[in-house]
Amino acid sequence: MWTLDLQTWAWAQQHPTGEQLQGISRFQAVADGTRILIHTHRTEDHILALHTDSSPPRLEKVPVNGPGPASRGLHSVVKLGRALYLYGGAPQKGPMMDDLWKLELDSMQWQQLQPAGVTPHARCSPAAAAVGKYVLYFGGAFYGASGGLEMLGNVHLYDTESNSWVKDVQLAPGATAPAARNAAVMVPLPSRGYGRPQLLLSGGWRAFVETYNDSYLVEVE
Repeated sequence: MWTLDLQTWAWAQQHPTGEQLQGISRFQAVADGTRILIHTHRTEDHILALHTDSSPPRLEKVPVNGPGPASRGLHSVVKLGRALYLYGGAPQKGPMMDDLWKLELDSMQWQQLQPAGVTPHARCSPAAAAVGKYVLYFGGAFYGASGGLEMLGNVHLYDTESNSWVKDVQLAPGATAPAARNAAVMVPLPSRGYGRPQLLLSGGWRAFVETYNDSYLVEVE
């Protein structure tokens, strides 16, 4: 585990106290105040919380109330308000997942959501970000008929207030869509005090074909 000081741009390795930090890949981590919440394929009955307001940082297991999501990696976790929204992913064996879960941070209660509307295709490694009351998902990958990974290039919006998938999400006239991909990153940009929310989509991978180094500005109307 490493931290980057944003004043000096110096890296420093951290050795957290508390729970042992296990080697892990394909996990998800989101900031919640002075702690970082970490969800991995091992955290079925708890979630990891890294407390950054102590030196060295302290890692603890926080029990969750379930049942919760089945073990997986390559999923997406987005924080919106006082909840985490977990979507999709891949188990160690078997098909990709298309389920959507909500973790209430005040009660640490998992709830599987059953949104109205058309459920998006199962996928792993979609780019995801919160926009107002929505969670926006782009891309991802799934196992095609041949058994290989096939890329997705579509956009889906989940409305957290109405618990529904938004119908007919369309690009603005003349807009250029990124090539289908998975494992891209998408982050909200700081508000400029006007206009539409903006996201930055960058990078990604077309499985075993191409790794992208392009970036796109996403405006949500």
